[in-house]
Amino acid sequence: MNIPLTLAMNPYDHVRDVLNGEVRATGIDLVPLELPIEEIFYRFTKFREWQASEMSFGKVISLMSEERPEIICLPVFLSRVFRHSAIYLPENSPIRKPKDLEGKRVGIPEWAQTAGIYVRGMLAHEYGVDLAKVQWFQAGVREPGRVEKVQLNLSKGTTITARPDRTLVDMLAKGDLDAVMSAREVPGVRLFKDYRAAEAEYWKKTRIFPIMHVLALRRDVYERNRWLAMNLFQAFLEAKRRSMARVSEFRTTCASGARSRERISGPTASSRTGRRWKPSCSTATSRASARSASRLKIFSLRRRCRASRSSPP
Repeated sequence: MNIPLTLAMNPYDHVRDVLNGEVRATGIDLVPLELPIEEIFYRFTKFREWQASEMSFGKVISLMSEERPEIICLPVFLSRVFRHSAIYLPENSPIRKPKDLEGKRVGIPEWAQTAGIYVRGMLAHEYGVDLAKVQWFQAGVREPGRVEKVQLNLSKGTTITARPDRTLVDMLAKGDLDAVMSAREVPGVRLFKDYRAAEAEYWKKTRIFPIMHVLALRRDVYERNRWLAMNLFQAFLEAKRRSMARVSEFRTTCASGARSRERISGPTASSRTGRRWKPSCSTATSRASARSASRLKIFSLRRRCRASRSSPP
């Protein structure tokens, strides 16, 4: 008899075959719950409302540091994202480089947010920013009332002012903050204008592809049936393999579409415009088989597969 298991998770492409039942974890009947990611984190961190959950890596580290942690962490990396793009400034800000953040008022959604942890680590280790010299303010990004979900143990000299009555977007717009660090986009300009180039250099130097979200399992569930962990891992590994196969199929289809267009148009079309023709995703998809076209969902695939690209499950 299979064991029913409740699981809260975003429907990323690299996990969707597990959530829709195309890939089954042996001995498990999954009951998937699709909720906003902030709600997933809050309800599982505070109340453990379901048995397995996508979780912020930063929250998991905090919870696992307790004397008797109530969760275990599986090496299923649901989201991996570089965070050089997460530092926002107001228009016409005098801040030009990371070191300029010292002495400034910087807003954060939560100190224990994984994105913020990586940003602060990157600023300290790669750019020499003294984090204790920054004036930290904590508030919700667009909605007031956001609070820390775990107990903090701040380093000496570091202080945070909580503003549950304000939002980071409002404080930045009204000049009450000099910068905001947020995984969610904030109106303003980015400190790293060419953040993709900065991320590429960071990867070349450190070989770190930051882990944002992992899979957590309630310890009481794990202790009753320890085999659940490996069976879940294997299922997500297979789902990722299938996702990467879809990405490979998409790339092959795009390349095939480009070659077909060039054979049809020849040099005349290029000479008329002076530019080499590049196929759009929609053009390439129209040449794919009906099965591929129905499954790829091209525009969402690019976004959802970014977290799994070049990473283990």
